[in-house]
Amino acid sequence: MNDRTDHTPGFYGKLPELGDFVSRRAPGEFVRPWDLWLRESLASSRAQLGEDWLDIYLTSPLWRFVLTPGIAGQSAWAGILMPSVDRVGRYFPLTLACPLNSDTDLVDLLCEPSWFERAETLALTGLEGDCTVETFDAQVMALGAPDSRLRASGEPASGNPRSNAWRLPAASPAEVLRACPNLLSHALDQMFCAYSLWWSSGSDRVAPSFLTCQGLPPPEGFSALLAGDWSRGDWWELARPGLGAARREEPCQQNDTQSIVVDPEAP
Repeated sequence: MNDRTDHTPGFYGKLPELGDFVSRRAPGEFVRPWDLWLRESLASSRAQLGEDWLDIYLTSPLWRFVLTPGIAGQSAWAGILMPSVDRVGRYFPLTLACPLNSDTDLVDLLCEPSWFERAETLALTGLEGDCTVETFDAQVMALGAPDSRLRASGEPASGNPRSNAWRLPAASPAEVLRACPNLLSHALDQMFCAYSLWWSSGSDRVAPSFLTCQGLPPPEGFSALLAGDWSRGDWWELARPGLGAARREEPCQQNDTQSIVVDPEAP
């Protein structure tokens, strides 16, 4: 289903050249929930990190993300989130985001790093003193959309199938492994309904990590994206794949958000 013809990336947030927010090709259906979430998350992280907040914020990593439809409008989204600041010293992240068809296979985008790498490089140029908004905007438009494919659809094997009983055609272990992304996509739909995926190569404080959340990351746990302390907020932490049983941190019960972090460097 080609439900959106314009897949031109846009951006929203702060740039050092300007003294206020800047927005290009970021529709209201995206900006309203995104801005509210960021404001709540920044306020929570300031309260948790105290006088260390600014140094931690400025050295925090870039995060790549994808959003399913229903989180920020009816489109799916792919983008990056980067710490930034405006000309008068007010701190607020810069978001570079691209709308995608609602039936895009978002899990498949995890295996297509080139667009995200180019988006990160481009976002960093926006922090340079000689980069004008006009130049930055033209470069964002030229970035284009990530290569993506539509999700594989499933068909019930009977007239009244169980929602928690699935079959994948697989004649060998290799085919099972190839089917895992499709299985993960369907499992996330069942578990979270509308969800976001986040991943980062990390920083001095934050280990490389992959996150999955019902909706957007909980504001109470946002400080972990800056500082790497996953014991804060509503995070269930899983051990590095292949290193035995997962360990679990009991989540807070303050809201219904479910969030998981996988630390590839965890012991």
